[in-house]
Amino acid sequence: MKLLRFGIYAGALWALVSLILIAASEIIGYRLAWVELDFRVLSGALLLAADALGFGDAVSGFAIYADTGLPVTPLHVTACAALSFADGFVSGIITALVYNAITRGKSGSALSKAVSFGIAAGIALGIASGLLALASKAYGLAIVSFDFTVRPVWTAFYLLSQAGVNGVVSPLRDSYLYFPNDFAGAFAWAAWGFIDGLAGGAALAYMFLKVRGIFRTSGPGND
Repeated sequence: MKLLRFGIYAGALWALVSLILIAASEIIGYRLAWVELDFRVLSGALLLAADALGFGDAVSGFAIYADTGLPVTPLHVTACAALSFADGFVSGIITALVYNAITRGKSGSALSKAVSFGIAAGIALGIASGLLALASKAYGLAIVSFDFTVRPVWTAFYLLSQAGVNGVVSPLRDSYLYFPNDFAGAFAWAAWGFIDGLAGGAALAYMFLKVRGIFRTSGPGND
């Protein structure tokens, strides 16, 4: 996997997600725009570094935006898109590095490639989730839960609750949904991020490889 190319793809996708959320917030009529918090490796690392070096107050406004929402002005929207691209780019580079380290350039089946990509995406999302939890603790953000986030584990817990299976899975679901308030919770949330990235990344990669294989097979000269 080419590092720079995949990083650019991931950055562009994450910038697009940010702009879609801002547009959706405006359409709904919210005073502040939603800001997605997943895959914020760069932002999380910079926030923690600033706090450790004694510059936390200087960047606390950015942390507040991540918590309460973003004012919709041309400057804020442009800055949000640019930072989202940078965050996505860094996460993409991490994903590509891990994927290349796992596969070592060897060819394999669609399933093995998908699993390798899932592991790589899981590590990137796990790091981002852990950093977000630690930054939230450092800056005293008022994030309570992530029960609105549509991710693979969230979907699994939702379906289980709809099926009436609550007692057995309730402690696990609470560990996932409610934002961690200590270092142990941050570590647990990083683990949940890894599972989400593994499941979602593997599924998306497998579908992509299968669809690409169909188009290659049905292309000109392959009849």
